[in-house]
Amino acid sequence: MVIDRDTLLFFDASCLIAAAVISEAPFLITLNQGLEKRVNEGNLEVKALSPGGFIKTILIQHHHYSAMR
Repeated sequence: MVIDRDTLLFFDASCLIAAAVISEAPFLITLNQGLEKRVNEGNLEVKALSPGGFIKTILIQHHHYSAMR
């Protein structure tokens, strides 16, 4: 059996993913694009985003965002 790097990383990060789901965190910020894709393809209540993706899609909607800039 051959396990690719992204699959291995997904299982290696399973505690992190489980903690995000159990704590009902709405977002999981990650630099790993493979992990981001895997989490978002799963039927999970948490959404994985890159830091830039979080800023561009979520943070920009916050009511204090314009004051922070």
